[in-house]
Amino acid sequence: TAAAPPALASRTAAATPERAQLLQAELEKLRERMRAEATAEAEGEAEAEAEGAGAGFRLRAAPRGASEGLDWTELRSRVMEEEGEGGTYELCCYVDHEPTSTQVAMWRDKRRRRIVLAFRGTSDVMDVLTDVNLLQTPLEQRADGGRSDDERVVHAGFFASARAVNRRLKELLVAACVGTPGDWEVLVTGHSLGGALATLFAPEVARGVDASRGFKERADEPWFSSLV
Repeated sequence: TAAAPPALASRTAAATPERAQLLQAELEKLRERMRAEATAEAEGEAEAEAEGAGAGFRLRAAPRGASEGLDWTELRSRVMEEEGEGGTYELCCYVDHEPTSTQVAMWRDKRRRRIVLAFRGTSDVMDVLTDVNLLQTPLEQRADGGRSDDERVVHAGFFASARAVNRRLKELLVAACVGTPGDWEVLVTGHSLGGALATLFAPEVARGVDASRGFKERADEPWFSSLV
């Protein structure tokens, strides 16, 4: 991924220093909980709600698959072994936006300065409803809810899910990168529905991470434009 332009990187870091510190503290709490749960019985592991996660969000610590009843721990261990070369990924957080059933895991390799964002695919009824919402909607929405004149359109269901976690993921990404996302490699991936969400989110962080907003919005038209 391309490094963030200096102007954007500086603006992002300067705009949210307190927020970045808070999110970094959240990540540290989650990692501490993960280490504690690693020695507990599988059935005794609990989900952790991060303080201040925001309405509809949960940050989960258990490093398991997103689908209920599936445990990917063994597969994960094999992948980590194949990585070799001292590369070690730690699970930073697992974001779960319950209203849209959008779930994303964030992994980090400090030595390689690499972040992996993995979006979960279709897994429940809510996801199916997202998939079949085939209407097309403008990529850049208007903040006032008015009709956007953006000719670029995207799948409405996919966009709603990606939009629900966009800003939150950027905030967590900045925190995971210790405030300098431009110095890190960011890999965005997903399967099925997750692949669509990854496709929408990747351009948002390809040229820099602006954690002050979600998807870019269309500028409001001046009042006198209706007179022309």
